[in-house]
Amino acid sequence: MNKDLAIAIPTFNRDEIIAKNFGQILPEIVKYSIPLYISDNSNNRKTEEFLKHLKVRYKNIFYYKNHIDIGHD
Repeated sequence: MNKDLAIAIPTFNRDEIIAKNFGQILPEIVKYSIPLYISDNSNNRKTEEFLKHLKVRYKNIFYYKNHIDIGHD
């Protein structure tokens, strides 16, 4: 795991945007073992389902689903 860089992504109902962006950046993230931290404040499970399939291939994804709406801050 890369100890110099990590990517943190807060999200709220942006599963389509995350899927599109991950498709573009995933090769570099895998190549350099960059950990991804996703904090999901969505009111659905689409982001979680997308990441569940992605975690099979890439182990450095750390996902947290908020159980209550805590807002963007």
